[in-house]
Amino acid sequence: MTNCLAVETNWIIDVALERNQASLRIWELAKNKQVTLYLPSPSLTESLKVLQESQGELKGIEQTIRQENNKFTSKMGLRATRGILDEVLTHVAQTQDRYQKQFWKATEEISSTVQLLNPSASTISEAGEIGDLLNLKPVDAMVLALITSASRLDQCHDFMSRDQDFSKGRTVSWMKSRNITFHDSPSDYLKHARRLGSLS
Repeated sequence: MTNCLAVETNWIIDVALERNQASLRIWELAKNKQVTLYLPSPSLTESLKVLQESQGELKGIEQTIRQENNKFTSKMGLRATRGILDEVLTHVAQTQDRYQKQFWKATEEISSTVQLLNPSASTISEAGEIGDLLNLKPVDAMVLALITSASRLDQCHDFMSRDQDFSKGRTVSWMKSRNITFHDSPSDYLKHARRLGSLS
């Protein structure tokens, strides 16, 4: 079996927003066919939710700046500050637009490069059992059920996530019993692969 790694939502966001160098390194390795990536399809949907929430936060910042600017200029009679604050608002809008474009471009490329793991009737049933057993949120239970199925089929046995729910001792022990090696960060996976001599 070649180098492989199952990833989830946090990794998508890392790559889409270019916010973690180790995640970007894994992405480069995948594009160069040095690592095969497996991605539970619910993680794509969850990443859309994360994007939506970050857009909401930026809109909230924009609204707060507008409100405070109006209050400040009317009370103090200082119109000169409006130009400065307008520049800040323009920057916030540009940041929001850039994030959105980066996200769509990256997720399109990711979905065409990775091996998507899609739910079936059996993995949905297993997700319910895993969620109850390990006290996981439904989406996390589904992600883990899909990764467990991939491990059972000998497709991939490495899983990386920074989600604290996956890194709990009980959950890590459960994964180990299913022949899944858990990595709590992108750099941890890279160190592991180098230690095994499977990556330069």
